[in-house]
Amino acid sequence: MADWTKKTILRNEALQKYIYETSAYPKEHEQLKELREATVQKYNDLSVMNVSVDEAQFLIMLLKLMNAKKTLEIGVFTGYSLLTTALTLPEDGKGEEGSFDFVFVDAYKSDYLKFHELALKLVKVGGIVAYDNTLWYGSVAQLEKEVADDQEVPEFCGRIQ
Repeated sequence: MADWTKKTILRNEALQKYIYETSAYPKEHEQLKELREATVQKYNDLSVMNVSVDEAQFLIMLLKLMNAKKTLEIGVFTGYSLLTTALTLPEDGKGEEGSFDFVFVDAYKSDYLKFHELALKLVKVGGIVAYDNTLWYGSVAQLEKEVADDQEVPEFCGRIQ
C-alpha cells in the first residue's frame, strides 16, 4: 500500500490512521473506494498523487455547504477527486463554460499561478477556488531551516521565515 502518511500534514501516523479508520473510510462512497484501491494496485507509491480520503471528505462537505451545481477540476490523476465532486453534485448540477460555483486546481504545481488566473475568470462571484497541496506536507508551518534540503517546496507555498 502507498505511504499515505507522507501526504498528510499530521506527522503522527497513529492519529492519521485513527482519523481514516473512524471517519474517512466509513463515509467513503463505494465507487471512490474501488477507484482508490485500483489506483494503489496499479500505481503503488504514485497513488499519493490522488487527493487523500480525508481531503475528499472535506471537498464533499464544502460542496454540500455551498450547494455547488457547476464545478470544474483542473488536473486529474486517476479521477478520485473528480469522482468525489461528481458524486456530490445534485441531480441538476452540471459543469459548463461560464459561472462555476467551485473550481478545484490539482494540476502541475509549477503552473498554479497560470491556473489561478484561469480559475478567477471561470468562477462566479461568491464561488470558491480550492488548491490541492497548498499546505504541502505541512512545510508551510515549518521554519525554513526545518525543511529538509531534499524537500522541494513549490513557489506557491509560503513558509515561515
